[in-house]
Amino acid sequence: MISGLKAKQWEIRRRITDLENEIKACRCDLVSISEALRIFGDLEAYVKPEAMFGRGDLARTILDALRASTDGLDMRALSEIVMQANGFDMNDAKLAATVRTRVNNAMYRYLQKGDVINRKRPDGTRIWRVAP
Repeated sequence: MISGLKAKQWEIRRRITDLENEIKACRCDLVSISEALRIFGDLEAYVKPEAMFGRGDLARTILDALRASTDGLDMRALSEIVMQANGFDMNDAKLAATVRTRVNNAMYRYLQKGDVINRKRPDGTRIWRVAP
């Protein structure tokens, strides 16, 4: 009976992972189609950037990346990690700018809550870390 329950547990975990990956792919497709509609002027069909990420996905991706980094990360690196994690087209400059804006806004929210800290390099680049 226990082995049957364990097998069912693994089956459900695998199914959840597959569905999460499918959701990520659908979100990526939605963003791409939405951008195309915006370019062609159909603003009614445009999906707002909030639809890019599921509830808590952006925070989880950012904070996991910061925890994994010993030296901290700058905004460019964080944005690239978020784009890769969500399967976004890394060559889409408009999408990259939107993601950078979303990550930037999120970082300052986390800073206000005390979840992260930052320091400025001499060149002006901010390096972000998880708060101790």
